[in-house]
Amino acid sequence: MKNLIPLLLLLVACNASKQQINVSQSDLAITNITLIDGTGSEAQENMTIFIKDGRILNIGRSEDIKADSIIDGSGKYLIPGLFESHFHFPHERKRDLRQLIHFGVTSVFNTGSSHTSYDMMKELIRLEQTDSIVSPHIFYTSYYVTIPGAQTAKNIASDTGILTGNIKIKEDSNIYLIKSEDDIPDFVSEAKNGGASAMKLTIEDGPAPPIVDRISQEYVDRIVDEAHKQNLKVFAHISDTVELKMGLLAGVDGFVHSITSKDWWGASHQGLVKQMVADSIPMVTTNMIIKSGFYPFNPQWRKSEEWQVYEEDQITDIEEFEPVFKKSVEPMLKHYLGLKDFNIKQLKPYMENFKRLKDLGVLVVAGSDVGALAYILPGHSLHEELQLLQLGGMQPTEIIQCATLNAAKMLEVDADYGSIEKGKVADMILLDKNPLEDISNTLSINTVFKRGKKQPRIKISKK
Repeated sequence: MKNLIPLLLLLVACNASKQQINVSQSDLAITNITLIDGTGSEAQENMTIFIKDGRILNIGRSEDIKADSIIDGSGKYLIPGLFESHFHFPHERKRDLRQLIHFGVTSVFNTGSSHTSYDMMKELIRLEQTDSIVSPHIFYTSYYVTIPGAQTAKNIASDTGILTGNIKIKEDSNIYLIKSEDDIPDFVSEAKNGGASAMKLTIEDGPAPPIVDRISQEYVDRIVDEAHKQNLKVFAHISDTVELKMGLLAGVDGFVHSITSKDWWGASHQGLVKQMVADSIPMVTTNMIIKSGFYPFNPQWRKSEEWQVYEEDQITDIEEFEPVFKKSVEPMLKHYLGLKDFNIKQLKPYMENFKRLKDLGVLVVAGSDVGALAYILPGHSLHEELQLLQLGGMQPTEIIQCATLNAAKMLEVDADYGSIEKGKVADMILLDKNPLEDISNTLSINTVFKRGKKQPRIKISKK
């Protein structure tokens, strides 16, 4: 019996430690939530998150909650803050950043902007880090890199920017046009000195007629080689398997645009997917490029409560541009996707590609390409992107990873961001409805937290 006493005392101590976590110094405790941590693990009920100095101090169950502030999350669901992994800053930068936060986007990856300079990016980050503006964490690439006459460059002379909605690239835009290989080292050096984490390379020659010049394999190889010498990644914009192969041959670090065809799974292309897996090359989804073309044929979508977040001039720009947009995209989408009508279910075969990619081991990352086309708007469009992945057969747990931890892994910031784990930055969304039942429930946002602080959301006036 005497020998059993130490064992009994140990069991009592262990049990007590499960009931009470030593978090007396925490700034905030969010209690009684169902935790969906972004790692792919099963949801955990009745959990408490303890936050200190903007980071997650501990996670567990506790009967004795000690914190400066306590939020009762009973009946609610906690997921990591979302990453928007394909974004182009428009002119109204602060407004768009605030709209991203409203929709639970706590990190944004700016993949080239024609009129946002490196100095502007640095200033926005300074303002974000000092809480001087409402903004997600900001990550960014270089300016666009391409050749004169190529896909991005062709928009320079256009009054409408072809179909670019609010970007409208002009002659004074920030864009690197390669005229000889001698230009490339200077472009890379300027981007590195400008604080970019990667080069943004536009390989694409389309996707829609008139097809224009495609950057050469030699230039792609040289850009990747020079960027890697200067410790910068290269993220490529593509739209077909030829460009996918070009990027893989050169050794790019990721594709921030997906392929605009539903049928690229023939035997001749399986090797490309295997190489992506072997080389750990991620692909950003950008399915809203396609869905945006459905908007003119589904006017009811613009009547949703979420669209009331956007300002009058944002909506007016879209409405004024709609006749041109509709005329341009209808034949293109019907040609490339073989559409019979513009019912969203028509996109299911295309969206199934991303389920296949994920199942084969490709790191799939959610991004909507805000700023590229009309109807792709800051914040809401990322949630639409997630819904499209669900249409293609992905499970909500997998989809949440695409918009959180996978994105952080792509940017190599997963030590700090992308999931709700001890020690990480406390970027989180408290939801009123279960996103595991339907991914559209990611829109049932109760509270957005960035660095453990509640973020202001936009008040919607009921009409």
